[in-house]
Amino acid sequence: MYKVRVFVIVFLLYNAVFSQEFYFKTGKNFTTFDYLNSKGLPNPTLRSGAGNFFEFGYLHYFNHCRCNYYRFFYSASVVLNDFNATGGNVVNKYTWDTQFLGTQGILYYSLFPDNDLNIIPKVGIGFSTLLSGNQAIDGVGFNLANENEFKGIFIAPSFGIDFKYSYFKNTSVSIGYSFNKVIKFDNSSNEKLSFLNHQIQFGLYF
Repeated sequence: MYKVRVFVIVFLLYNAVFSQEFYFKTGKNFTTFDYLNSKGLPNPTLRSGAGNFFEFGYLHYFNHCRCNYYRFFYSASVVLNDFNATGGNVVNKYTWDTQFLGTQGILYYSLFPDNDLNIIPKVGIGFSTLLSGNQAIDGVGFNLANENEFKGIFIAPSFGIDFKYSYFKNTSVSIGYSFNKVIKFDNSSNEKLSFLNHQIQFGLYF
């Protein structure tokens, strides 16, 4: 947790003077592990797992105006994601529970910038690394931080859409969807791992 606190504090101090609108998002990840073993074969028993996500960041409008009447804006944020999966057969049952910490940048386009209810498509990219991870096989746990396929930096291009409602002058809420393909950067090991992730998001802006 010490690494998480330091990461968040540095991020906030660096961006505080530039931010125009802070936001917090949380919701659910529905993740599918795309895994190839050392022989290049997939694991057909892997199934999608659910996990939480948390995001804290700021929005910046290109015309330097804190309002919703401008079409293009972007966000920068700190993100904590659970990417989980289950699997097994009649003999063995196992789960993968992982938590990734990273940063994310997203570009937005407002379809109805002068309405209280706005529809906002978005595209972005994120960078993250494994914070903690555990694999349990028939109740016996293994630390995934020591596995090569989980080490290093993961890149996550994304796209999605937000429905944002402004009910006070300086406060808004949103519900949204995002699809991510999380890929390991510079993977030289024989085993390959990536994630396909569907994310349901609930946001508060102030």
